[in-house]
Amino acid sequence: FGEIEAEVGIALERIRYLTREFERHQKLAKTGHGSQSGLESAEHELETARRRIDSLEQRKLKVIAELGGALDKPVEHTQLFAGSR
Repeated sequence: FGEIEAEVGIALERIRYLTREFERHQKLAKTGHGSQSGLESAEHELETARRRIDSLEQRKLKVIAELGGALDKPVEHTQLFAGSR
């Protein structure tokens, strides 16, 4: 779970960066100094990063469900432990 949390942090930082890049491309496009393909590429990268967050959040929910809904339960009381016996 901690590994997924770390990945979420990295992905959020990437979204912040890509948001700034997208906004920069928007400004350049409005003034005629940027290309449409650059803007579209920045938009695509940002949307891909957002989908990555959604995927990571789903993985977190799956882990929590496999742990019986609580991260602080003893391992012996989880579905994963019961299924391994």
